[in-house]
Amino acid sequence: MAIQKIHRFHALKPGSEIWFLPSSQFSNWTPTVDWYLNFQICKFDQRKQTQIPSEIKQIMIDEEIRFQFNLDHSKNLLISSSHYVPAKAVVLIPSNNLANITETIQSYTNMMNLKSIRVFLPQKMLASDFIKNWNAKNKVKVSLVEDFSN
Repeated sequence: MAIQKIHRFHALKPGSEIWFLPSSQFSNWTPTVDWYLNFQICKFDQRKQTQIPSEIKQIMIDEEIRFQFNLDHSKNLLISSSHYVPAKAVVLIPSNNLANITETIQSYTNMMNLKSIRVFLPQKMLASDFIKNWNAKNKVKVSLVEDFSN
């Protein structure tokens, strides 16, 4: 496990396969990463949970129709970004909870067999907090970037 904190002047330089960003409400980095990605990120941040209209629910009850609607949106957004930023992809994690962030990142690194990642931390989260919560068995090279409001 190699974890290093990098200075904000080096944050947007090459060196990691995937970048992990908090949603724009928790980070000053997210809106500045790239206009093209920001458009997709803004659309993702503005989405609303789809609800089944009450009329349809009532019809289903009256007609005894049993159908499982899976209307949940994905918790995270994965954007292919190789033409826009110096990383293959960017993952947006809409959380500022340290446990959720590290768990999500570790699942992506395991699932995608990643060798190096860059994590842009949410506002008011320090690199030392992330390091304490990171699984030491993980063999991924991690570059941490603190929010520039810290």
